[in-house]
Amino acid sequence: MIKKLAKLFWMAIFLILSFCSFAESAEIQLVSGERLQGDVLSVGEGEMVLGCSWGEADIKLEAVEEIYFVSREQKVSAKGLLLRDGTNFLGAQLTEKRGERFVFDLPYGKLIITDPEQLLYVNLGSPGGLLIPQGLKSVSCYILLQSRGEFARERIVGELLQYLDGAFKVRTLQGILQVPEAAVRGIAFAGEKLSLEKPDLKIWSNIPVQGKPVSFIEDTWTIEASFGVFLVEQAGMIKEITYPPNRLSPPEKEGMFVNLRAGTDLWGDILAWEDKNVKLSTQYGTLTISSSEILRILSVSLAAVPNTPPNVLSLNAKPSALKPQEVSLITCLAEDSDGGALTYEWAVSGGSIEGSGSQVKFKSPYQEGNYSVEVTVTDEEGGKAKKRILVSVAQPRIDWSMFRYDSQRSGETNSKGPNIDAALLWNYETQNTVFSSPAVVEGTVYVGSSDNYLYAVEATSGELLWKYLTKGNIFSSPAVVEGAVYVGSFDNNLYALEAKSGELLWKYLTGADINSSPAVVEGTVYVGSSDNYLYALEAKSGELLWKYLTGADINSSPAVVEGTVYVGSSDNYLYAVEATSGELLWKYGTEADVRSSPAVVEGTVYVGSYDNYLYALEATSGKLLWKYGTRGSIFSSPAVAESTVYVGSYDNYLYALEATSGKLLWKYGTRGDVRSSPAVVEGAVYVGSSDNNLYALEATSGKLLWKYLTGADINSSPAVVEGTVYVGSYDNSLCAVGSNLKD
Repeated sequence: MIKKLAKLFWMAIFLILSFCSFAESAEIQLVSGERLQGDVLSVGEGEMVLGCSWGEADIKLEAVEEIYFVSREQKVSAKGLLLRDGTNFLGAQLTEKRGERFVFDLPYGKLIITDPEQLLYVNLGSPGGLLIPQGLKSVSCYILLQSRGEFARERIVGELLQYLDGAFKVRTLQGILQVPEAAVRGIAFAGEKLSLEKPDLKIWSNIPVQGKPVSFIEDTWTIEASFGVFLVEQAGMIKEITYPPNRLSPPEKEGMFVNLRAGTDLWGDILAWEDKNVKLSTQYGTLTISSSEILRILSVSLAAVPNTPPNVLSLNAKPSALKPQEVSLITCLAEDSDGGALTYEWAVSGGSIEGSGSQVKFKSPYQEGNYSVEVTVTDEEGGKAKKRILVSVAQPRIDWSMFRYDSQRSGETNSKGPNIDAALLWNYETQNTVFSSPAVVEGTVYVGSSDNYLYAVEATSGELLWKYLTKGNIFSSPAVVEGAVYVGSFDNNLYALEAKSGELLWKYLTGADINSSPAVVEGTVYVGSSDNYLYALEAKSGELLWKYLTGADINSSPAVVEGTVYVGSSDNYLYAVEATSGELLWKYGTEADVRSSPAVVEGTVYVGSYDNYLYALEATSGKLLWKYGTRGSIFSSPAVAESTVYVGSYDNYLYALEATSGKLLWKYGTRGDVRSSPAVVEGAVYVGSSDNNLYALEATSGKLLWKYLTGADINSSPAVVEGTVYVGSYDNSLCAVGSNLKD
């Protein structure tokens, strides 16, 4: 009988799909490399008939690499079958085309495309592999029936035999039941738990299909989708079918509620109880039950129980500590002992919620503080449960992790700076001059000294945490990334040290001293050496990835932006090389040494030269945009903020120039060379001078805000973090200067 029904069903589908014949225009890429254009007239028995402008072509499918149903200008690189809505079927093989319908074999069934306009691309040569999970033949099912109000809920556990004409035919241990679709709240297969969040069809996650189940016959599901008919021949690939909540009529007054050990719970009438066998008549069929299989039997009066509210098991936020305008994933785990569906209502004291159901996204507000996220869970009978958690929102500590703040060498940060009443917080004495510029990360200041040591001191107190001895002066400024400190030395080595302890991780020997300060980007360390090479090393191991030879020593520190490394050399050139290969992209020649480090901001490279000029170059081509002449060599590295470029010169001035034109906005005169590179924070520019002073200037006007006098030249460049300026001096000290302090 089942086979007859199946045959009739497929005959009906065939008649519907084959009522007329159409040709589909396509471009065919053959394995041989040839291309053909025409209409796909038919496909069958391993061959395709293509109607071309010059006639018909018979093509074996094994000779076809790709089929485009759009222009090849819309380049596609997918495996298998790709539809216009982006649905991608891996492992799809074209087997038939008759009339409008295209038929594809899949690793788990068939796909019948009844709307050819949905077709975009087929890759027959590389259909893609698909790993089918084990144990998918099982059709054991758990059916939760619709609510009967205050009366106990029915469940059926068994094996699905058939789904046809809106009814499920299920074999239980006690007999066969016919359950109408209207009575079903949800059906889950192979041990899956019903989610019941929304009515839908859930298929194994690697199958990109949504649709309406039409039938289940002879272990094959037929599903209607927007593009046609989808046949799933491995029944276990259907995980769950759920329906909107509905309410069934209450049981008859004389009805009994029978709980069985196998998990089936049904209302019905006991027709007979003989020889330890019970005959139970239900709305879905009659069961013969051994009394040993019965857990309990309840009358209508005993089975009428009050609704049990849902239980919220957990409510979690990941992450639970956020920055302003950051997103956290909020997950609620709840259960309903009555087996019904749950709805979730969300409320927050600040910020916003995106999405619905048991998992939503919380977007934090701009303001710092602790914010509550509350969920109200409601069951089908109106029972409620609530739970609340707190999510903290705070501005992250803004570290200064490498020379010039970041790998762009921009010199600008969103941190706070001391704009007024600056005073010394502490200073740490080394045994020689401090030319190196500090890095500040997670409450620790790292700086090198000409006494050959790299120091790590506590940022708030200046207390020594550790120091590491190299065999040469350290002019290089450290970079601190992912728990490691990278710094160069005059002993020709680049060192990688453990940031917490100063323990040596690795060192790499170059051919000469290293003045250049390393940049660390995406697992690679870039640094120059006086042996004329720019090096790229693997950050974890120190393994050489590549090196690029310039014409003279490299004192400039590389900037790395969007896959390009920019660095100056004493051969008078600024170089741009490809970050992964070291291949030269372009170079720009000045009239003297380029010891300044480039800053790369919004597609422009800014760099100074010993020829007294500051240059602005197009980042992609090296084309000169403008240059500005000072009256001294430029060793200082520019900072770029708010469309303004700031740079020092050996003529004793700090300059502020319009970034797009090079027009002078203002300049501030000190009493010594300005070799230090400026930092821009919260509308103030901080820079050192060879006149021994650390200056704070108003960024828009150049007006002096304050200055702090050290005991010798300041050639080190300031790092500004959380209201404090850290800078080295030739008086052998590392200084920390802050605001609003009393003696």
